[in-house]
Amino acid sequence: MSFIAVRAANLELADQILDEACRYLEAYGGRGGLSTSAARRAAVLAHLGRIDEAEAWATKATDIGASDDVMTHIYAQRALARVWTRRGEHRAAEQHAREAIKLVLNTDFLDEQADAYLDLAEVYERAGRHADAVEALRSATALYDAKGDITGATQARMRLDAVSK
Repeated sequence: MSFIAVRAANLELADQILDEACRYLEAYGGRGGLSTSAARRAAVLAHLGRIDEAEAWATKATDIGASDDVMTHIYAQRALARVWTRRGEHRAAEQHAREAIKLVLNTDFLDEQADAYLDLAEVYERAGRHADAVEALRSATALYDAKGDITGATQARMRLDAVSK
């Protein structure tokens, strides 16, 4: 459900869903599911600009997640990229974004790959590196197109148009 809310750009709803999921998993000991849900929540909170909360949830996710839980680490790295870039620490942000991309490119999840490139584009935009942001947005658009994700591709193209001006 949170995935649909994110795709529909209803981040407040996505946060509510993930908050409930995390509470349930904490109460009933679903450690593996909790780490991924916590990391997804961190990414949503970072999108919402709630960076302190995002950092706390990303840290929690990586602390409880298994070392081979790739999706947990991808979401946590993406969240931390947004946290650090919003704090003006663009070098650290780029490192986290690049780590997320490195991890996600070893999966066949094209939409997650595209999302990671969108996060990298935000890092570059906030750092004033518009040419690099354009390249990251082109990568995201191509991945959404390959997936057949019309909504994602459209949103990426809109950002690409805005950055290219």
